[in-house]
Amino acid sequence: MNSKICMAGLILLLVCLVSSCSTVETRKVEVDPYTLTETPVEKKFPVSAALVLDNELKSYAIKHELVSIIPGVSTTAAYLVGPHLESCAKEAITDLFHDVRVFDSVTEAADKCDVVVVPKAVRSSTNITAPVQVMLVIEWQVMERNGQTLIWLTSVESQSSVKPTAFGHGKAEREAYTLVLSDLCSKTKEAFLKSPEVRRIARQQR
Repeated sequence: MNSKICMAGLILLLVCLVSSCSTVETRKVEVDPYTLTETPVEKKFPVSAALVLDNELKSYAIKHELVSIIPGVSTTAAYLVGPHLESCAKEAITDLFHDVRVFDSVTEAADKCDVVVVPKAVRSSTNITAPVQVMLVIEWQVMERNGQTLIWLTSVESQSSVKPTAFGHGKAEREAYTLVLSDLCSKTKEAFLKSPEVRRIARQQR
């Protein structure tokens, strides 16, 4: 019985090698605490916002193909940044609107608040060698309360590059992600505050 199991394992290994076996290795992302400038109450939009944080955003990962020494075998590292994007979106939108409710989908969010706000990760990359580099682009949509009519669309991009010190690659990686997320949050708030379309909606609600 054991010999049959060993033979099956060997055959599976050979099949993988011949057919370009590939695997995805999910990795958690650590982030240092960061603080942002709080928006004064008088500058917040007097609007209720339905923030949509769907599974695609919550589970988003930055993928990076690792170097393999075995021909035909590839491993992709998937850096799970979704939970951090979720926190970043909540922090930014809560600091921008007087009233924020969170939903899992646009369908659930429709007709619940004055506007529907949807973040989506559209592009990303990372380099895990020296220097550690991270790039993220988040698309933001603001729709009317029905969740169908688009009011405003913008993209926010952030990049970071951190050179590791001796025996400090993990620290550099953590710092690179912290910088990107902090910058994304700040740029998101700035983009919303400067948006003529969002400000117009705010004036209509006064």
